[in-house]
Amino acid sequence: MAAILVNGTRRASSLRVLLPRVGVWTADLTVDDGEPLTGRVTVAVEGTLTLVGSVLRGAVGAEVWTGRLVGGAGGLGRPVAALPHRAATLADVLAQALADAGETAATDLGDLSAAYAHWIRRASVAAHTVADVARAAGYAWRVRPDGSVWVGAEPWTAYAPADVELVAWDDRAGTLTLSGSTLGVLPGQTLTVGGRTVRVGAVEHRAGPETLRTIVVAEDA
Repeated sequence: MAAILVNGTRRASSLRVLLPRVGVWTADLTVDDGEPLTGRVTVAVEGTLTLVGSVLRGAVGAEVWTGRLVGGAGGLGRPVAALPHRAATLADVLAQALADAGETAATDLGDLSAAYAHWIRRASVAAHTVADVARAAGYAWRVRPDGSVWVGAEPWTAYAPADVELVAWDDRAGTLTLSGSTLGVLPGQTLTVGGRTVRVGAVEHRAGPETLRTIVVAEDA
C-alpha cells in the first residue's frame, strides 16, 4: 500500500493528483478517519512527493472524508478587479496578481523584466492574469507541487531513475502508464523509458490501497 500522510499524521487510502504542464494542479483525496479537512493541506506520498494545496470542496460520509484539493492557496480561481498598471514590468503585474490572490511566487521565475507603459489587468480570475503574463513573456506557467506559482521557460531536465517500468503505451492518446519510482516524474522533464524518450506534459499519479501508477501525457504527442 502506498503510504499517504495528510498534515503529517492523518492517513489517506487513495490519492489521484493531476499535474498539468500549464495551470493549477488538482488532487482527489480520501482520508480514512472521517474527520473534516479544511484550509491548507500538506500531502506526503511515500516520502517522495509532497503536495501543498488547499481544500476546494469535500465532505464526510461513511466514516471517511473525500474531497478535492487545488494547488497553492486556492486563490487563482478567485476574481480580481480590473487594474491599470503604469510603467510596470511583467514581474510587477504578476506580483500584484499573486498578492491579490494570496498566492506565492516560485523563487526561480523566468525573466519578467519587460516593461510596459500601460498594462490593463482585466477583471477576471487571478489565473487569467498569470496566464496573460506568461503569454506576453513567451513562457509556460503552473502551480508546482509545493504550492508556488512558477512562470518560466521549460527546463526539460532529464528524469532517469533505474526502476521505472513502462506498463503500457497508448500511441493514439500519446500516454505512457508507468510503475516503479515514478513520483518524481513531473511536467517539464524528459523521460526515457521502454526505449523511448519523451517530453513530459501532464502527469497523473494514482496511489491506492494496492497500487501506485503514473500516467504521463507525452508533450511530443
